[in-house]
Amino acid sequence: MPNDKITPTSITFEYGENKSETVISNCPDYINVESVTLEKFCLSQNYFLGDNITYIIDIKNNSDVPLFNVKIKENMGKSKTEIESNSYSPLKYSGAFRYYINGETAAISEPKVYSDKIIFEIDALPALSNASIIYTAEITENAPLTEKSSITNTTSIIIPSTGKTLKSSHTTYVKEIADIKTIKQIKSSCGGSVTYSVFIYNYGNIPAKNVVIKDKIEHTYSSLNIKIDSKPINSSDYSLNSSDLQIPSYGSKYSISVPEAKFIKDENFDKFATVPGIVEITIECKI
Repeated sequence: MPNDKITPTSITFEYGENKSETVISNCPDYINVESVTLEKFCLSQNYFLGDNITYIIDIKNNSDVPLFNVKIKENMGKSKTEIESNSYSPLKYSGAFRYYINGETAAISEPKVYSDKIIFEIDALPALSNASIIYTAEITENAPLTEKSSITNTTSIIIPSTGKTLKSSHTTYVKEIADIKTIKQIKSSCGGSVTYSVFIYNYGNIPAKNVVIKDKIEHTYSSLNIKIDSKPINSSDYSLNSSDLQIPSYGSKYSISVPEAKFIKDENFDKFATVPGIVEITIECKI
């Protein structure tokens, strides 16, 4: 890799009677942009709302002169869905970082934190050295969560001696998950019957398939009526052993799926609200 420098100028001159002198021009070190390399890595393959993901920035000074007053600008991400881009930052700096020189812990000042970027400043990067900055960012509600969405995070540094900018980017894709939560409640208890309702919510971006419900029926009953999303299911599609209820039963071809959530964007703030997919199971026990 080239390591070009500006060489000093030598001037010899004479003055007076038989007097001579030589002067050397002042010459600041010049670092070829090819002598500095920038790489960016991410320790997380995918993201979802609330996750913390870790980025690593590697800056190598391959020249034999130090690099002074290096500024590293780290944007807080640009996000993209299948149909549009999101102008608000999907990442938020978590407030902690580590800095290393040649693998040894070193110290630099806290970064300057803005809504859309953070800026690290390195006073001096020694010759023939490697600096690493490791920091963590949180996935915010500005991040898109629909399938095949992504966040691209870019690092840029300006080489002080040349004014040239180096950039390195990393793209992380949204996780494809079904995030299930459930609530059980007694919906009604009158007229000689007890009715339970089980609500299954999916906060993920893909459907939950082949869902199996297991429950306990704690009342003595004369008949059992089960509905899923208001539609009755056949007695052959559930099993009851003692008080243990299972839907669907083993061997049944009946299948339960919980649809994926919908992520609705607030056009004023580019934030996403999550509307979960839902399935309701109603279990009516006639006493």
